[in-house]
Amino acid sequence: MNELLLLPFTSDEITRALQQMDPLKSPRPDDNSQLCNELFSLSEFYPEGARGHLSRFFLAGGNVTKIHWIAWHKLCLRKKQGGLGFKRLREFNLSLLTKQAWRVSMCPDSVAHQVLSTKYFQGSTFFEAKLGSAPLYTWRSIWATRDILAAGLHWRVGNGNSIRVFGHPWLPRPMTLSLLDALFSLPEHSKVAQLILASNEWDEPLICAEFSPEYADCILSINPRGQEVEDELIWHYEVHGRFSVRSAYLLASTLKEDGAGSNPRVGWQFIWKSKAPPKVLMFAWRCVHNSLPTADNLKRKMISTGGCAGCLAIEENIIHSLLHCSFARLV
Repeated sequence: MNELLLLPFTSDEITRALQQMDPLKSPRPDDNSQLCNELFSLSEFYPEGARGHLSRFFLAGGNVTKIHWIAWHKLCLRKKQGGLGFKRLREFNLSLLTKQAWRVSMCPDSVAHQVLSTKYFQGSTFFEAKLGSAPLYTWRSIWATRDILAAGLHWRVGNGNSIRVFGHPWLPRPMTLSLLDALFSLPEHSKVAQLILASNEWDEPLICAEFSPEYADCILSINPRGQEVEDELIWHYEVHGRFSVRSAYLLASTLKEDGAGSNPRVGWQFIWKSKAPPKVLMFAWRCVHNSLPTADNLKRKMISTGGCAGCLAIEENIIHSLLHCSFARLV
């Protein structure tokens, strides 16, 4: 027993001890703390390396190298889109950083807003801020999420004094207004308040004269909340209007969509909601993706197998393996 106590600590023992510390400070299995992911932008190369470890673990259950039958970006699609719902590390990191950008832009009394605004956007807004020369890495990371934050913000109309008619997102999605949509001479920096009467109703004759029927109907469908109520910036992708990392991740993934969508004709929800063992559901998912090691698929990987191992047919694809093979018919 004394000999065991006198042995030096191993790296695994130290790692386990550190992970039992404060979760905000202790390193996670990826060697980074939670604060690291929330305050700093990950290098473009880091997610690529971590993705390789994740895919090998999923495919082989360890560090063994095996054939990757399905591209990683397809695995990261949502289940109803044909994927398995794995997180894209880069987009997940950006969604956490967008949470910090939300706090900086929406909480003027916060310490983060006061410190960063003094140095980078004093006298202006977060969205008007410049990156600056030799910026702090924290600011560079938060500043890089402006497009994601701007895409998720929406103005809730109060008195209309803070909302520009053109350029600000205040119409029901996906409609937006630009100067080209105005029929006559409405000034560029016009405020929504100019379209609201003192009785807290829309100036319908003015709106119908300035905008096409489509936009006029859209504007008139909004209910102003009163002259005493200030306009409010909310998060469009949550019913309660507050920011969430979940919806920000989905938005970041959509903005950086690589065009690798799923087959819209496949009823993925039908597969996952079926009352069958998980292994059967996973097998059905792989069949639809044509990711089984049939002879035809192995041939594409430059591996020769000589055809179907069950009935010795020359060609073997998914349809043959499940329906036409004489050996499979016996099952």
